[in-house]
Amino acid sequence: MIRRSPCEYYLKYLVSHPDNYSDEQVQAKLQELGLDWLGPTYLQRVRRQTVPPTPFTPYDLGHFASQHFLNKHRIFSLYFKDDATREALRIVETPRLKEFCEAMTLCGSPTGLISMGTKQAFGDSGVSPEGVKRFQHFFWNMDLLDFTEVRALLAKRGSDSDDKDFKKAYYRDSRKIAADLPFNPLSALLSQIRMGITPSGVDFAELMNRIRIVAGIKTYQWILEDHPRSGENARHFMGVVAEATDILERSAKPEEKLRERLHSLTMRHNTLPIPHINQLSEGQHTTDLQATEVRPEVVEVEDEA
Repeated sequence: MIRRSPCEYYLKYLVSHPDNYSDEQVQAKLQELGLDWLGPTYLQRVRRQTVPPTPFTPYDLGHFASQHFLNKHRIFSLYFKDDATREALRIVETPRLKEFCEAMTLCGSPTGLISMGTKQAFGDSGVSPEGVKRFQHFFWNMDLLDFTEVRALLAKRGSDSDDKDFKKAYYRDSRKIAADLPFNPLSALLSQIRMGITPSGVDFAELMNRIRIVAGIKTYQWILEDHPRSGENARHFMGVVAEATDILERSAKPEEKLRERLHSLTMRHNTLPIPHINQLSEGQHTTDLQATEVRPEVVEVEDEA
């Protein structure tokens, strides 16, 4: 069950607007912007939770009740739009820009990285980190859902359409791929590649090492499985381990290998404090450092009778 929509705060703005939008108008507005519509039951719940005061004059900064309502429901900047809110509206109105920001958000990318990606991919159409953050608040708020709900929400996007071609193409949607991937930085790189951005600064050796580890775990998993193709699959993953190891060794720089070997030869210092002499001899020691005379022993030899 999908309990909340990621655009709930935008819904609060629509249902509280002085123009009194009907349910059909709200639904049409969400569908126009490509936002997630969860049905009339959810919309009625949002209406019950967002009841403006009477009278409601949101554009009057001197009306305390109205301004308190805007701040309480965190929709102030939709009534008084600043640069960040205008950028957020531009994101939601630009399909490719919206897809990129949604996919990168699903990967857990920071707003600064998403902003840099928009400027790299879309040039002058890129947005600032504040604009990305405002878009995430009003239109793609992942704090309102858990990851299972996010996957269900994206599946609902594909299933709600009657277009078979759209459903077929939706399986390769970058947002769906990002939601299905594990939550780690590599997922963000895959989403960037899907959006046509070539990632930079990737540690290739570390990547090969991860491949080797994962393939080794998969090998162990198939060995434990009681399956007719367990041996074949295990050998396949063992081949991946061998090839990744070979590539890792061939791609490593000579100076790195030398540095690793020198590091293995470094002395390990004992960081414990130097013990006192009383601790070493338990007090049984002498402090007399003067030379002492030692007389040789005289051995008396008895005459044989």
